[in-house]
Amino acid sequence: MPIKFTISEEELAKALDISHQKLLDIIEFFDSDPDDEWDLVEGKDYIVIRPSLGMKKFSDKGALEIAYYLDAHGSLGFVHRIKDFITQNSNRLKHALAQRIIQEEFSEPQDKIVQVNGRNFVHKQCLRRILETNGQTIKRTLEYLRQNSPLEIDIDYVERNFHNPKKQKQGQQLWFSGKGCVIVSREISQTLKDKARRSKCRTITVEIEKALQALDNDTKNISRKIENAKIRAKKRNKKTCQIKLIKPNSINQMILTAHHLYSVKGYPHLASVVDNLITIDSIIHQEFHSWMGGFDQPCTVQDFIDFVVERYPEHANETLMQRLYQVKNILKVEVAK
Repeated sequence: MPIKFTISEEELAKALDISHQKLLDIIEFFDSDPDDEWDLVEGKDYIVIRPSLGMKKFSDKGALEIAYYLDAHGSLGFVHRIKDFITQNSNRLKHALAQRIIQEEFSEPQDKIVQVNGRNFVHKQCLRRILETNGQTIKRTLEYLRQNSPLEIDIDYVERNFHNPKKQKQGQQLWFSGKGCVIVSREISQTLKDKARRSKCRTITVEIEKALQALDNDTKNISRKIENAKIRAKKRNKKTCQIKLIKPNSINQMILTAHHLYSVKGYPHLASVVDNLITIDSIIHQEFHSWMGGFDQPCTVQDFIDFVVERYPEHANETLMQRLYQVKNILKVEVAK
């Protein structure tokens, strides 16, 4: 197993309850006499991370070597203190690695995560990959839970359509909430015989619920940001439909809608960008998405340009077209072909 150098000088000094300068003096002493019993070996006990300043990061063994030295030359208790610190540091590292596994899987959420009533649910196969287990284990676990500790629909899991052109399996699939992921992964961890895998699975059990809770919070924040962006877009456009150039009033019985030129589903990073919004009559909005094949179909500003030219050529004037092409230049979106 490769040696991990995860303990900085500052962290080690704090764990030992000594000053940073005191630690540097001890390290200098270790290096001063090659013939004494105290020695720190580069590549085993520490590595140099900033050669110009001589800054080091220590392995668990290196940190213990310094603690043993302090115990031998002062008050006892340093070794016990460092062992506690190493345990805590190891736990932090395990949880950080678990988050890395989860976030790498969540980094491309399309076909992995669905939102239902403002909550995020992760696809069964995504959970399987995060837990680094196989389909049979997931299947056996779900069968056991159905018989012994039922998962609650719409709370622990949902059933939703799954569509991925690269996959053979389509149709209704299972998606799990943070609580549902905890129930499934906890049950799997109890069946694992390998101690290291069991520990890893338990750590992921904790971290995946936190990750999905963070996504839920982001979803709520993004929803608020989107609504604020829509309000600003309507104010910018003086509450006017940018195609027909009319406002809602007693004569024009119109509902004004802020339309995303680059759709939220296809381009979530632009969802709350005001430049990505145009105000139009809600009837035109519905007509556009029908023209695209439904509200669930991703769209771009070019699609909207093509729609206006085809359906409303009399309104495809210089001002509107210039505005739409400016959006393309401002946002500089790479559109997948």
